Amino acid sequence: IVLDGMLGLVFKSPPAWGGLEPIDADLGNITLEGEDRDTFAAEVCAEVIKRSWGGVLVDWSSTEARAYQRLYDSFAVANWRRVTLDGVPVLQQVVLREQVEEVDEDGFGTVEVEQYRVLELRPIDAVAADFADAGEQPPEAIANPELLDPAGNYDLGVYVQQVWRLAEDDDGHERWVRYGAPIVPARTGSPLWFIPFTTLSDAPGVPPMAGIVNLSLAHYRNSADLENGLHKAGVPTLGLFGFKADTDDIRPGTLIRATDSAAHADYIQTGGAGCAEVKA
Repeated sequence: IVLDGMLGLVFKSPPAWGGLEPIDADLGNITLEGEDRDTFAAEVCAEVIKRSWGGVLVDWSSTEARAYQRLYDSFAVANWRRVTLDGVPVLQQVVLREQVEEVDEDGFGTVEVEQYRVLELRPIDAVAADFADAGEQPPEAIANPELLDPAGNYDLGVYVQQVWRLAEDDDGHERWVRYGAPIVPARTGSPLWFIPFTTLSDAPGVPPMAGIVNLSLAHYRNSADLENGLHKAGVPTLGLFGFKADTDDIRPGTLIRATDSAAHADYIQTGGAGCAEVKA
């Protein structure tokens, strides 16, 4: 309810968009999962309000031959590293936790596989070595650095993605290993010199909705204490004084006789004096 209310305040007027004409045809399905730009913007805003951490990755779909955006929530951004380049902090590495569906071994149904996608700026020679280890040929721009974008700053290396998955070694122990060859996203044939990942904040912190959530929780606790106190104060309890049971097994229908002439039974009820303070 709190999240819906805060989102309603942000999106009470439709977002105003501008300067997106070159990709206007893609905005109706900006995630390649059927979400338009307004829906995606609301999801990003909700993640900021809830946890104040996460990020958006701009990636390339070879199947659709176009870029798309994907939101990673605070639990999916497992690690990150920033360095300073020309006096500006830039991302050098981001580790993303993913759950992917694959066809089961029997060919029926699907299974969910956990993997980590590492986005990193790596030196060109290190990327070439990674391709050699994977038994794959590197992209032409990696083998021939003269094809790099002359407008780019490759001091930190080129942008590379590498997927990691759990696998058993020869001793039967599971460990994380590279899954497939590195991926080198390119623009007009040249690798990128930056990671196209935008974090939703500088670092994990106190979410914007934390204050109102704590206040709502305090109201709930006070209400629960008040209702509990009113129940105990408002329900009379039968008390027997001077009676002695013939048995310790007292249940409905058990006859309890009094041998003391002063024995009596009364309903006991509290005055509920503390409820007023809780209510206040």
